[in-house]
Amino acid sequence: MNEGYTVGFGKPPKEHQFTKGQSGNAKGRKKGSRNLKEMVDSVLCARITITENGRRTSINLTEGMLKVQAKLALGGDRGSAKLLLDLKQTLDALEASYATSSPVGAEERRANDAIILAAYADRVKDIEPEVAA
Repeated sequence: MNEGYTVGFGKPPKEHQFTKGQSGNAKGRKKGSRNLKEMVDSVLCARITITENGRRTSINLTEGMLKVQAKLALGGDRGSAKLLLDLKQTLDALEASYATSSPVGAEERRANDAIILAAYADRVKDIEPEVAA
């Protein structure tokens, strides 16, 4: 049938290959579909309304999470205190490295941000919330 062509892994028979000009994924990726980073960014940047000192104010979710961690730390939660202090120390060290190094490109900044977020996620997974009695 097909002389000189061996059928095997990654080499289907000619009659089962895609025809010229026809895509293997005709419908393609859905328009507007987002990757995980975009979804996380969207969630963490979402606006929430909180009441602080008797006044309602709108902040993003990330700021709200930091405020909750700070409140827990002030209440004696050592895990929250350690988390915030470690995050501050990491950010200060990163800022110092930015100041002493040559201008950082967007790719390097994204890589550094990913390292910080991974360290934060690693620390958060070990924190067990304290239940008030």
